Amino acid sequence: MEHPSIFASDDWELCEGTIDGAKHVIRMRAVLPAEADQQLFDQLIIVRWPYKSDESGMPDTDTHRLIVEFEDALDAGTEKNGIAFQVLSLTGAGKREWR
Repeated sequence: MEHPSIFASDDWELCEGTIDGAKHVIRMRAVLPAEADQQLFDQLIIVRWPYKSDESGMPDTDTHRLIVEFEDALDAGTEKNGIAFQVLSLTGAGKREWR
């Protein structure tokens, strides 16, 4: 049974920038959940996937495909079961993070 999301919509923002001189792509939820849901889900878990990158800091095509598959599995095991909700992903400098 799939649980409802704590977010009013599944809208995401995407931005690019630099962190410590390295290019990063940041994807984050466009809206915050209700205060009660923020209190209920008040722990931050960071999952990090280091990957080999070129000078751009981004993953190659095959690695990116594997990262997307992992994120889909992570979503299926957490969000769809109401256990945890992803709020941000950060890609660059040879690593992908999910928060």
